[in-house]
Amino acid sequence: MDKLLTSVAVGEALGIHPKTVERMCRRGELPGRKIGRKWFFHPNMIDSLFSTGVGSSRVQDVPQESISAR
Repeated sequence: MDKLLTSVAVGEALGIHPKTVERMCRRGELPGRKIGRKWFFHPNMIDSLFSTGVGSSRVQDVPQESISAR
């Protein structure tokens, strides 16, 4: 079973602030689950963002290796 990523880890990988990651989740722009007060992300879901793209140009500019290395 893969470990889940936090909004901090996803934010670092995407080059955006963790609060921005959480805002994007609430708007449905990023796939994530909220458990209690924290957001969690499956690594495969985040990897798929790079193949399909996301509304943010900053997210699309992040190289695939930065996610895979985690």
